[in-house]
Amino acid sequence: SLGRPGEALEAYEEHLHNQPRDGGAWARTGRIYLALGRPESALDPLEKAVRLAPKNGEFQGLLGEVYRRLGSRERAVEHFVLAVTWSDGEEDLLRHAKALMTLKAYPEAARGYRKASERAPEDPRPRHGLAAARAMLGLPTDDRYFLVPGTSLGPVALGLSKEEVLAR
Repeated sequence: SLGRPGEALEAYEEHLHNQPRDGGAWARTGRIYLALGRPESALDPLEKAVRLAPKNGEFQGLLGEVYRRLGSRERAVEHFVLAVTWSDGEEDLLRHAKALMTLKAYPEAARGYRKASERAPEDPRPRHGLAAARAMLGLPTDDRYFLVPGTSLGPVALGLSKEEVLAR
């Protein structure tokens, strides 16, 4: 049924009639609806897939994407966080963390990027994503730096020259 989503949906419908506890088939059905730009139709099959396999990071991520497309930020964040929790692959973690960044869920995105960085320490992408999430939170972008309020930065005064700042 490659390239023929209508036929694939019919085949999955028939299969699921006989095997209603096949979470993978529910997820593939939802994925087809997502690919067709029909997130409202993808919602029910993906909710069933997640009910059958709640610790499946892929299913949680797909459901998060449905909620993102439907404009339900809180539900999307909830499922992308679960996707980060239950995913182990670097690419999956990066995809879920990026989705969390687009939803402005920066602490949660940082967690996803940190986990991806642990899985692939040689890959710079998770480190860059983590730095971006930390910057959005107003934190140093490198764990080697830390701030001590009132000491590290000191009082801010606008309009001073470099010499005046150094003289303080």
